[in-house]
Amino acid sequence: MFTVIATSCGNPDYYQDPSEPVCCPLVSKCPSITGCVDEFRSWIDKNDLGGGNLDKATLFDDTGALGRISYNGRCWDKNDNEIEVDKNE
Repeated sequence: MFTVIATSCGNPDYYQDPSEPVCCPLVSKCPSITGCVDEFRSWIDKNDLGGGNLDKATLFDDTGALGRISYNGRCWDKNDNEIEVDKNE
């Protein structure tokens, strides 16, 4: 099982306060990393977030933090190496 936890922040380019979230955080458990990416992208679309609104998106498995998901849905480990995701999962 995998979990994604993502938070937003205000974008100063749009006169939003970067210390304040612009929507509720995402906490979603999924059977695959692909599922987490899909949930993350849906959360972005639903809340009309831009790249400047993304605070962080952390990816976890049952042992702890694996890495992060970037705005474009790519996954990165703790050393900033890309985690290859099977889009057919």
